[in-house]
Amino acid sequence: MSIGSQPDAADKQVKTSIVDEYFTSNPMMRDSLREQRRFIRTIGGLGKFGPKIVIGLIVFFYAWAAISTFYNKDDLTVFYSYVQLVLITIVIPMSTFGAISGERERATWDAIVLTPMSPGQIIVGKLVWRLRLLILIDILAIVLIVDSRSCVSISVSTVRLVAGQFILLCWGLLLCAFGLWVSAQCRKSIMSFAAFSITLLVLLAVVPIVYLVFGSTLGGGGSSHHGFVYWLTIQLNPFCALGDVLDWLQHTGDYEMRESGVYLFFSVVFLWLTHRTLSRLEHPEQ
Repeated sequence: MSIGSQPDAADKQVKTSIVDEYFTSNPMMRDSLREQRRFIRTIGGLGKFGPKIVIGLIVFFYAWAAISTFYNKDDLTVFYSYVQLVLITIVIPMSTFGAISGERERATWDAIVLTPMSPGQIIVGKLVWRLRLLILIDILAIVLIVDSRSCVSISVSTVRLVAGQFILLCWGLLLCAFGLWVSAQCRKSIMSFAAFSITLLVLLAVVPIVYLVFGSTLGGGGSSHHGFVYWLTIQLNPFCALGDVLDWLQHTGDYEMRESGVYLFFSVVFLWLTHRTLSRLEHPEQ
C-alpha cells in the first residue's frame, strides 16, 4: 500500500513545489501588487483624489447601465460583448506596455536581476494582476449580459454566448502575452506603448481596410472572401470573429473556434519569446 502511494506523494510534492515557486513564494507577487496600485494612481491623473474620482465614475456609470438594462427588456448580448471587446483591447495594453520597460526605466531591473528569481517567476508575477484585470472586465460584462437576457426574446443562444466569451478571453490572453514581449524588447515605456499601439492599429484596422478595398484583386475576381488571406486578415480580427460567433442568423453550428486556437497558440509563442528575452537580459554575455 505504501509502495503504491509513493508516486502519488511524489506528484503532489512536485505540484506543490511548482505552486510554491511561481505563486506562493514568488517575490514578484508583492511587486505585482505595488505595480497594480501604481497603475490605478496613474489612471486617476488628478492627484491624490484622482483614483477615487475615476473609480466613483466607473461605479456610477456601471450601476446606471445595469439598471437601464434591467428595465430595457431587450437582449443586449451583442452590444455588451462588443463593449467588452473594446475595453479589453484598450485596457489590457495600457496595463501591460510598461511591465518590463518600466522596470528598466526606473532602474529597478538590475535589482530584480540580482535576485534568484527565474524568468518564469518574473513572467508569472507580471501576468497575475493583468489577468485579474481581464477577468474583472469579463465578469462585469457578463453580469450586464445576463441582466439583459432576462427579457422574453433572446437573440443569442447560450452556446454562442459561451463561445464568444471564450474568444474574448483568448484575445485578452494574447494581448497580455504580446504586451509582455513588446515591453521586454524596449528600454523606454513610451517606445513600448508606441510599438504596441501601432501594431494593434495596423492589424485591427489598416490591414482589414486595405484588404476589403483591394480584396477582389487579391482574391482573383470575387473569391477574396474564401481564401486563406481573407481568413488571415479578416477572420482573425477579434471584432469579425466575435461577430461571426454571435450572429444569430447562422444555424450551421460552426462557431469559428479556430480563431481562439490561433490566439492561444500565439499567446504561448509570445510568452516563450518573453522568457528568452528575459534570459538574455539576465545574462547579457549570451
